[in-house]
This record gives sequence, C-alpha cells and structure tokens, in this order.
Amino acid sequence: MRYLCPIFLLFAYYSCFSQKVILNETNSQINVASDFSVFEDKSARLTFEEAQKLPFKKNNKRVLFFPFTDAAYWLKLEIENAHPTQEKWVLKWDNSLMERIDFYIPDETDRYQVSEMGALSAHQKFRYFEYFPNLNLSIKEGQTKVIYVRVKSERGHNAEVFISTPKIYDDNYSRALFVQGIIIGLIFLRLFYVLYISTFAVKEKEFRRYSLLQIIRSLAFLGLNSVLGGIFTKDPYQANIINFLAQHIAPIGLVLVIRAILPIHRLHPIINIILHAIIISNIILVILIAFDYRWQWLMASTYIFLFIEFFVLLLFLYSFLRKIPFNKYYSIPFLLGIFSYLFVQLRLVFGLSYAWVIPFANFCFVAELLVFGFFLGRIIIDYEKSRSASEKQLILNQERTQQLKELDTLKTNFFTNISHEFRTPLTLLISPLIDLQKEFPKREIFRTMYRNGERLLALINQLLDLSKLEAHQMSVELSEVELVNFFRTLTSSFSSLAQGRNIAFEVSQNKHVFSALIDKDKTEKIITNLLSNAFKFTPENKRIEITIAYLHKTPQTSTAKAIIKVKDEGIGISEEKLSKIFDRFYQVDNSSSREFEGTGIGLALVKELVSVLKGKISVESKENKGTCFTLELPVEEINQSKTSIEDNSDIKPASKENKLSQATVLSALDIKENILLIVDDNDDIRRYVKSIFEKEYKVIEANNGKEGIRKANEQIPDIIISDLMMPEMDGFEFCQNIKSDEKTSHIPVVMLTAKATVDSRIQGLELGADDYLIKPFNSVEIQIRIKNLIEKQERLRQYYTRNLTSAKPLNNTTNTLDIAFLQRAKDIVERHLGNNLFNAEQLSEEMHLSQSQLLRKLKALTNLTIVEFIRQYRLERAAGLLVKQNATVSEVALQVGFENMSYFAKVFHDQYGVLPSDYRN
Repeated sequence: MRYLCPIFLLFAYYSCFSQKVILNETNSQINVASDFSVFEDKSARLTFEEAQKLPFKKNNKRVLFFPFTDAAYWLKLEIENAHPTQEKWVLKWDNSLMERIDFYIPDETDRYQVSEMGALSAHQKFRYFEYFPNLNLSIKEGQTKVIYVRVKSERGHNAEVFISTPKIYDDNYSRALFVQGIIIGLIFLRLFYVLYISTFAVKEKEFRRYSLLQIIRSLAFLGLNSVLGGIFTKDPYQANIINFLAQHIAPIGLVLVIRAILPIHRLHPIINIILHAIIISNIILVILIAFDYRWQWLMASTYIFLFIEFFVLLLFLYSFLRKIPFNKYYSIPFLLGIFSYLFVQLRLVFGLSYAWVIPFANFCFVAELLVFGFFLGRIIIDYEKSRSASEKQLILNQERTQQLKELDTLKTNFFTNISHEFRTPLTLLISPLIDLQKEFPKREIFRTMYRNGERLLALINQLLDLSKLEAHQMSVELSEVELVNFFRTLTSSFSSLAQGRNIAFEVSQNKHVFSALIDKDKTEKIITNLLSNAFKFTPENKRIEITIAYLHKTPQTSTAKAIIKVKDEGIGISEEKLSKIFDRFYQVDNSSSREFEGTGIGLALVKELVSVLKGKISVESKENKGTCFTLELPVEEINQSKTSIEDNSDIKPASKENKLSQATVLSALDIKENILLIVDDNDDIRRYVKSIFEKEYKVIEANNGKEGIRKANEQIPDIIISDLMMPEMDGFEFCQNIKSDEKTSHIPVVMLTAKATVDSRIQGLELGADDYLIKPFNSVEIQIRIKNLIEKQERLRQYYTRNLTSAKPLNNTTNTLDIAFLQRAKDIVERHLGNNLFNAEQLSEEMHLSQSQLLRKLKALTNLTIVEFIRQYRLERAAGLLVKQNATVSEVALQVGFENMSYFAKVFHDQYGVLPSDYRN
C-alpha cells in the first residue's frame, strides 16, 4: 500500500518524442514510467539477446499497466546523466506485488548484469513492511545507459517507476515506513477494540458481522502490502497465493455485512439469490486459486470483487431513493471501505492512471477507521437503549400473555354456556324441517334451511365438546370395531362431495380386515373434521388422499397402532402459521374478506380428541401445494389369530372420482372442443352466463381475475367473458394481463360491467378488450356479440392459413404480439427447414410453451395443428423454390425437409392440386 502523505512529483524537462531520460534534478524523484518502451512477449520465452532486437513501443502514460496474463513484458529505458556532480542514482519500481521482475543493467564494459526481484524471486526476503523493488545505478556525467526490464506476473498490476538520488530515496522510504507503521497500528488497534466490544459489550448481529469484516480487511491490508504470506511460509509461491487470497475473501465479508445492515427482506427476492451466488462463486474461486494458481482465476476473482462492490453501492442508492431505512452508523464507514478498495480494483482491471486514484483510496481507508471510531459511541448507546427496550417489551408481553389467557378462559366459558342455550331450540327447529322436506320435496328453501340448521348444530356440538375437554369431563369409551369397514363406510360419505366438485378422492388401507377396540365416536369426529378441512381448502380438479396403515403390536411397541394420513392438494399453510393451526379459534385467514368460511374450532377439537385418545398428530404443509395430516392412534387389537393379515396388499378401488378426473383431463386435451372462460366474482352471474353457452362450449369458471389468469394460461380458451369490478384483480388489469401475454394475447375478451360511462368503456377498449357489454344484458345480445367475435377470428385464421409464409398483418385486426408470435414460429421452422426430424415437440420447446398451449394458440390463429403448421410452411417454401430455382424436385424436397419423395409429391398434390413437377410449369 502506498503511503499517505502527498508526494509532489517533479518531472525533468524533455521532449515528448525523446527516447531517453535526462537526469539533472537532485531535489526530488522523477516518474519515468512514461519514458519506458514496452513489448509484449506472449510466449514468455524470449531470451535477453532476442529481446534487445524487438520493436518496442513507447508507453506515454504516467503508469505502466500489466493486465492479467501469462505473457511476459520487456521494457526498455534509456537514461542520460546531465548532472555535473551526481553519479549515484536509485531506480524504484513502485509496486510490491509484482511476481517476477528482472533488471538488465550494463556495467562499465557494457556487458549486462541481471538483478532478479519480485514476490516470487528466490532472493525475496520476509519483511514486516511493504518493500518496493529498487536498483542502484552508477552513471557518469554525459554517459547514457540503456536498461532492460523483464516483467512476468499472472496478476494484473499498475506501477510507477521513479529515479532519484540515494538521499531522496532514503528520505522517502523512511517517511513511507513511518506513515505505514501508523496505519498498521491503527488497524490493529481498531481490530482489538472491535473484537473486545463485540465479545463483551455489543452483541448484536450487525456489530459482530462488521467485526468479522474488519478481521478480513486487516488481513487484506497485510496481503496487499506483501506481508501476510511471509508470516506463514518461507516459500515465495505459497506466500504470494496467501497475499492474494487475503484480499479476495473480502466479498464474503461484504455480503454478510450488507445482509445485516440493509433490510434485504424488503427488497426484491432476486437480491438474496445474487448474494448467495456471490458467496458460492467466491469460495469456488478461492479453492481454484489455492490449488491452480493461474491468471484466469485471478481475473475472475477480481471481477467478482468489483461486481459485489458496485452491487452494494446500487443497493444503498436504491434504498436511499426509495427511503428504505438503514443503519447509518454502520453504513457510512462501510461505504468508505468499499470506495477504498473499489478504485484499487479498477486500476488492476482497466489500468486507471489518474494521479488522484491512490491518494483517494488511501483517504477512504483512513476515513473508515476514523469515522467508525467516531460512530462507535453512538452504536454502543443505541444498543443499550435497544436492549433496555427489549427487556421492557418482554415484561409487557408476559403481562399481555397472562391477560390473554384469562380472556381465553372467559371466552371459553361464554361459548360453553351460550351453546347450551342454543341446543334445545335448534333441535326443535330441525325436526319439523325434516317433516316439511318430506311433505314438500320440491321446495329448495326447506333443504337449504335444514342444511344450515345441521351445520349450526354441528358447530354447537363442537363447542360443547371443547367445554367438556376443558373441564376434563370427557372419557374414552371403547367398543369393538372392524376398522377397515368402519373407515370405508366413514369415508364413503365424502365421495358424492368429491364427485360434485370434481376432486379425485382416494382411500387406501393396507389390510382387508383389522378388528380392534377404539372410541368410535371420537375417532369419527377426528376423521370427519380432517376430511372436511381438506375438502374446504382443496379447489376443483385436485386430489385428496386418505391412507390407513395398521401396525400390529411388537416387542418394541406396547400396543397396535393405526397410522392415518390425510393428504390434499389444497392451498397449503405458510410456515409461520403452521404452528398455530391447532389453537382454539385460530384461522389462517382471519380477514373479513376471507374466501373460506369457518370458526377455527375443528382442528382445535381434533388436537384435543387425539390427546384424549393418547395419540399423536402432526402436519406438513407448503403454500399452494397442499397439506398432509399424520395421525397416530393406539388401538387394542382383538382376534389377532383369526385376522387375515395381508401387509403387502393395497386396497384401492376404482372410484367414480378417479374416472371422472381422467375424463376431465382427456376432455381438456380435446382441441376440437371450444372453451369459454367466465371470470366473475358473482356466482349467479357465472351460473346465468354458463346456462346460455354450455350447449355450444365447454365452460370453465373463475371467481376473480387472478384465478382467471391462471385458468386462461392452463387451458387457452377460445373466448373470455369477464366482469369489470372484481376483488384481488379487476377486469381492466385482467384484460391487460391477457392481452400482454404471448400465450393468451389472441383470445377475444368481452367485458361485462354496470359502468355505463364512456371513459370506462374507452379504458377497457384501450387495454385490448374486443367488446363491451353493459349490464343488464339479455342472452340474445351476448350470443350475437360472441358469434361476431368468433367469426372475426375465423376470417383471420383463413387468411393466415392461405398465406402462411407471405401473409402480412391486416390493419387493426391482429394483436402485435400475435404477429410476433407467428413470425417467431415461422423463423424457427425456417432455421430447421432442411431437418426432416424437426417436429412438434422441438418447436414447442423453442417457443417455450407446452405442446397443448402451442397447439391451442396455433389453432386459434391459423386453424392448423403444430404438425400441419410445420408441413404447410415447408410446402409453401417448396412451391416458392420450385418457381425461383432450377433445382430438381428431389433437391427442393430435401431443402424443405422431405426425405420421402412419394410422400412429398402426395402432400404437395393435396395442397396445390398438382404434382411438384407440374407446378413449376
């Protein structure tokens, strides 16, 4: 590291075209870097005799720049002494990190002597301070000497070269040692008090990570001054590697600190991924450099260093502009440290030669030391305040927890009492409703009243069960039960519900017969609640599974067991909420606008009942993937000797639910079936619109814009009818998403709205809506609108089908995304035109779409399947080539990807009505 005090450089006057340095100044050192001539020896094998004959090129810069490379560089400098009395001079190479530098100096007989120096030189000695290669010269007045220098280093370098008298050199060297000693002393002083404070005083994450960064930077400083490696080894090669790695493990420290002092969780998720990638890349490169020291790894490590420094600066700039709060007491010294290393790395990569670069880097380095020391007192005060506030908050939380427990007790007692008061009158209401249903079977209102009465009674019964559990009044009542049949009967009651909602419901048991003593009532309540919960949170076209495994009593287990798993593909539960789902009255979504109804009693009751039965229950869940409850119930097995044991059997009857699910999938893949998507949060509107179109279309539904986007991407409907005012995503945003996505941009969208203003209609049409229908509307009107849009799409299909290779966009009739989509598809086919193996699967992959998505998109735009699209494009290109070229029919067929000539002739004839040979004429 260069010393800090300003050095005033005085240059001897000479012509810019001169090839020699004129020495006539004894009061200062002269920078002669610009007077060197340079030649790059890419082979690094030239001898000195060969190098003397080389065509050297003048440097003309104030510094010598050597990039990361395995090449060698030959330098040439011609010096003339014009001073009448001064014959002794010192040439100093102002860079201690150069790996190998050989000076060739002529003696009195003009024979050249070699002086080997550099970090990898066998003559290199360990020093506690930075040492620069230097050379003593003896030049008489009027004498001219030509000096050659050979430089070889895998690392990138910048170097200034100075010539001065021995006295000036000694004065500057002493001054540099003094300043460097002060800096090293400050670094170790900071390192000591930072480690001491982080161990005994400030124990917060930010301070400890900043302390770790200071350790890394202290090592980096010693490495940058070629000191650290010599402490551990006398091998110059190993010492050089240690010095380099000490600087380049810094990105790890930077990432750790930035994660502590910036609120990364408030930034984009990609930030976390980038920071992890930086750490992994840095570790890999450190390992590579340690075992395979070469310039490629060194340069890559330097680029990573630069990247993280710029990335950190951008993160702070973004946080500042977005007014995202961050800790300034750590951030300011941290950024000063960034700048101190940033310009040093830029010099290595880009060869910055500005005079202010090194002084500015040194200033930032010292400023970081001073600023952090200045802020340290404030950091300690803030930490003590935070610790005191945390202790007070802890006491307050404990008091609040006690209050909540008391409130929970009062609430439980209240619901217990009120449920008793509801039970009798509710029973008297439900019974007459049963009679009314029998008397008036066609009156839907009685069925609705009865269904909701039963639901209310079930909730009250659950409250009563909870009150009994709370009072420890619930006992276990065992009875002999054949469990396989019991669970089969219990789960069959959910089959109709599954079929009605198109959910694949699967029940499997590992025994044909298994008799045991269980509490039938409590077990039924547990299974019913778990299945009800699964069906409540599982959308249509998904799967629910319940598996029951019976385990016999063994010497290792005290009792037989029934292991029951209820697994669904529902909405799932986030990790932070998973631990609370068994809490009484807790709901995952407790907002007033929640989508799923419930009281938060069911799972709490399940947990309590399982405890009464001395069982265990656990849950695993992932958001948007599903939930799995695992129940372990101890049972008392009976008639074991007569029980048919078939451990390996798996009873999985083919249920109607599975058949229905398969039929639905096959139907969805049938491209000939027109699909209409209705997006509306009102069930009645969706039901009404569906009744209008269900005979002509396969109708799919979505109750909000987000769900509509998902279903549109999955099934690629032929037309969409969407409401304007919807929760989560309104019709405007929905339409914009549909029309801006390449997969769905072609789909006509009809907007339904109660807004009759011109502005709202204009906004909808500007966002890409194809038609606008104001409520109330009648069935004839909406059918005509849909029919007109379908006919318009059909005309476009016919146009593009007839002119696949030469079709131009029709004015204001085709979405620009659709035009680009077709052109991209044609370009891909064109690239593979001569490849007869190119098929639909490859085209789908290169279009980044599934085959079903690409199929529906192409059918909508061209009325062609993927195979037909590829074949027709090839045939049209073949027709063009037959007219324009003199090639034979066989040659043209091969050019467009047909190997079978008879097949080519057949499909060409089907397309154009003539054989290829006749088409040309």
